[in-house]
Amino acid sequence: MNEEQRRRLQDRMTRYYRETAVYHQNIDDTVGEVRPSDEEKGLFRALAARCMAERPSVVELGCGRGLTARGILSLLPGATYEGYDASPSAIALAKKAAPDLRFEVADIAALRLARPADVVYANYVLEHTVFPEHVLDACAANTKPGGLLGLIVPLGDLPWEIPPSKRDRRRDVPYRVAFALSRTLHLLRTRYTSHVDPSIIDEPIALRDDAWQPDDDLVYWSSGIELVKLARQRGFDVAWATGRPLRAPREGHALDAARDRLQRIWRVTASPEVPLTTTLSVVFRKR
Repeated sequence: MNEEQRRRLQDRMTRYYRETAVYHQNIDDTVGEVRPSDEEKGLFRALAARCMAERPSVVELGCGRGLTARGILSLLPGATYEGYDASPSAIALAKKAAPDLRFEVADIAALRLARPADVVYANYVLEHTVFPEHVLDACAANTKPGGLLGLIVPLGDLPWEIPPSKRDRRRDVPYRVAFALSRTLHLLRTRYTSHVDPSIIDEPIALRDDAWQPDDDLVYWSSGIELVKLARQRGFDVAWATGRPLRAPREGHALDAARDRLQRIWRVTASPEVPLTTTLSVVFRKR
């Protein structure tokens, strides 16, 4: 997808988030969800164990309703917190729930703070951005040298995995074959050349169907090697990483056994610094 196509997609997604009733209904319906998740708690423990600042400043990009703020602050005594999100509805809910914390409406890709933070994190955010490299630019600009960046990102490390925002195409065999071939070439090029081209999903189901499921609006289908390369280009090194395990083969299922063999082969294309996974939790340290 070229630059102009990405900009058009970004404009459409911006209108979707501002105007689509089903998206705002989803925000209201999930007010009671449990956050931070176990995955986020693990990331927060990793950040706290590696944070060297005595009274650290913490910035969350894409904070939504601010449901994770208390979780990370409980592990960093004396820390300050600021949360930024593009959704006025979500920020209004965050301010209502935690009036003692700072929440602001902002374009996180364009955010440049007067003082960089000791800890920056963005959980389940990057996959919803058409220009993830711009968000990573903001992460780099807003993290102190020696500071930490925490991310949780769904990944398409396996080329035959269809992204959630294309779930309606999973039974379309010609589409799946074409997608897998294209994705294989993309992942091999990312692994073995200096070229890093973010893999953007055109026409996510959120733009085509009123039915809503989590990640129907996913537009960035990253991989571990791609994310590490993009972060390294911006002055970050991997300090810690873990991920959800890949699906284990069921005993006696020939298709599962074949898929497991393919996964073993495909591991040679993965980054040696992060696991082959469906969702990556990673802490980077700024050089």
